[in-house]
Formats: sequence, structure tokens, C-alpha cells
Amino acid sequence: MFEMKKHLNYFLLLLVVVVDQLTKYLARLFLQVDNPIEIGAGHIKLQLTHNSGAFLSMGANWSESARWIVLIGFVILFLFFLWRLMTSSQSTYKQKLCYAIVLGGGTGNLIDRIFAGEVTDFLWLGYGKLQTGVFNIADMAILFGVLILFLEIHPKNNKKVI
Repeated sequence: MFEMKKHLNYFLLLLVVVVDQLTKYLARLFLQVDNPIEIGAGHIKLQLTHNSGAFLSMGANWSESARWIVLIGFVILFLFFLWRLMTSSQSTYKQKLCYAIVLGGGTGNLIDRIFAGEVTDFLWLGYGKLQTGVFNIADMAILFGVLILFLEIHPKNNKKVI
């Protein structure tokens, strides 16, 4: 009998990758680089950008070979490490779910880097002076997974990360 709880981490990983890739496809199909769409009194913008670097375009000015080594090679190694943590019997159930979410986000951005040489970003949030850069679903998944993992392993909870 298939136990959903036992396989939820794999489902979450796949869900994040599929939703990320689908939303990026739709962004490339319907959005234009120089024509953002404002939603919610301008607090949300759908704005197509292409990021050849990492977080906040870090590394965008590096040579192509340096970007491949760092943004693809090291990312693959890190994702493999996360996979090992996610499948480890030493990880707690909540940790496995967090690893899966981060792994899904990292995989979604890695797919973009390998096949397009850059990551598609399209979401921007702002309220007054508080504003984000342009990001995507994979970025949100990575941030969410890391934050929840931090709360799960925080010393106050007396748990340690594997």
C-alpha cells in the first residue's frame, strides 16, 4: 500500500520543480522584459527578467566557464548533498520535507541554467521602501525551505541538523 506520508518529500520535490518550470514558461510566454504588469495597487509586479548570475545577480559578470563551474558544478554537488540528507534515515520527517523543498527549488533553477544559460525571474513584491528583487517560485521554495529548516533545527528546539 502506498503511504503518502512516507513519500511526501518526493512529491514536494517534484511539485516544486513542476510549478516552478510551468510558471517560468508562462512568464516567458506572456510577459515582456520592458513592460511589467502591476497587481494589487503596485505591490506586486510581474516583470520578466533573465538572470545569468545567482541570487541578486551575483556572478552575472563572471566568465561563462566560472559561472558553469560555480552555478552548475557546485550546485549539482550541493543538490546531491541535499538528496543524501533528504533520503537519510537520520533526518527527521520535517527536515526531509524542508530538504525536498530546497532541492526542488535548486533543481528548478538548475534546469534553467543548463538549458537556457540563465534563470527566468518574474515576481517582484514591494510595499513602500520595502522591496524585493525580481525572483521566481524556485527562489521562494529555497527561502521557505531554509527558513522552516532553521526553525526546525534551532537550538531552542534542541534538534540538530544531520
